[in-house]
Amino acid sequence: MNIGTVIICAAILAMKMMQDVVKCKNYWWAKAFGMNLDLLNQNEMAFFIQLDCNVVLERKQFIRVYNLIKQTSES
Repeated sequence: MNIGTVIICAAILAMKMMQDVVKCKNYWWAKAFGMNLDLLNQNEMAFFIQLDCNVVLERKQFIRVYNLIKQTSES
């Protein structure tokens, strides 16, 4: 997963958490960014798992996830 995919997954997850009815489904995001829908879904789930399925992060947890994303994007 590259940094662009991480940002897209973060935006999708944030949107899903902020809206009761999600208008932009994953197929829209995949089409908008020229991504394979199955790959986007897998990456979204991997991102969610990295957050331990908890989208409300404490400071230490945020720093851990940030550093993990940064390391992954640099390799």
